[in-house]
Amino acid sequence: MAVTNDWGQAAKNSTNGFGKLATNTINEGAIYENSWSGDTALIGTSAAFAYGKSSYNQGEADPTPTITGTAGGSFNADAGVVFVDTGSFNSSTGQIDLSATTIDNHIITYTVDGVQSGQSVGVTAAPYSSTRSFSFDGVNDYFDAGSASYLNGLSEFSLSCWFKLNTAANDKAIVSDWFYNSGVLGHFALQTENASGSTYGLTLFIKNTSDGGSNRVRTDAGIFNENTWYNVIFTFNLGTVNCYKNGNSVSLTTIGTIPTALTSQNGNLNIGKFGGSLTRYWNGNIDEVSIWNTALSSDAVTEIAAGPSELTSLTNASSSNLKAWYKMGE
Repeated sequence: MAVTNDWGQAAKNSTNGFGKLATNTINEGAIYENSWSGDTALIGTSAAFAYGKSSYNQGEADPTPTITGTAGGSFNADAGVVFVDTGSFNSSTGQIDLSATTIDNHIITYTVDGVQSGQSVGVTAAPYSSTRSFSFDGVNDYFDAGSASYLNGLSEFSLSCWFKLNTAANDKAIVSDWFYNSGVLGHFALQTENASGSTYGLTLFIKNTSDGGSNRVRTDAGIFNENTWYNVIFTFNLGTVNCYKNGNSVSLTTIGTIPTALTSQNGNLNIGKFGGSLTRYWNGNIDEVSIWNTALSSDAVTEIAAGPSELTSLTNASSSNLKAWYKMGE
């Protein structure tokens, strides 16, 4: 604001034109730049930065953020993050060691001259790539694993498998102990549904003794892509069903009535087809099928989804609950 001056006084003004006398107060630590007209302007410190993506898997190259603000600051994160330059959750470069960082969503912060900004970065398991899986031709290939009577009457169970579908299509069975002719025997059947273009969803049928087997839970359509490896885990606990894709929970729609316990109508476990007159052969690869007589915890799901491992020595699940394990090629 200009000062009203008596005759002969100089002007004191915080906004100065060319050649005017200026009196400015500069706070400690502020950054200033002189313009050609003699003005003095404040440039604020910026902590702006960005990673190239909001999520990375552990098999990708370790990402380094781009600092678009003021350089010379430091990066920090929660204890689950490991930075390359320090081996801890503090860093000057911000380059994340993906293989050493826990699978989770993390907040990375950048601080410079007391100014701070943050970005959420997700870390997921590396995409699975099997070299020893079974390949199914979609015509008549399947694997008969015999009776699944160990599931009779259970109020809890879990199913885990890795799979890759060559061409997205409806009604392609991954694993089932369903036997369908005039009636339905068995406990469950897992198959594709809602295929569109190159994507599809999954449906898990769960046998209810009171009907012909229409009760099921269904994932959203389009969350799986053809020619891509996935781990999927379904857990069942007193009629409550949860589904995890690559360790992450996905939403389910319930159709019909899910029983609180599995039936005792035993059928043979088939890998790569549905059962009975409904063959529904799988066209792709299947690996590491495991069945448990308990609802696996989220920690156990994360551990399994991190990659093929020795399931009898998991940290978060007891081998006594592992009722069937088909390594499919090993």
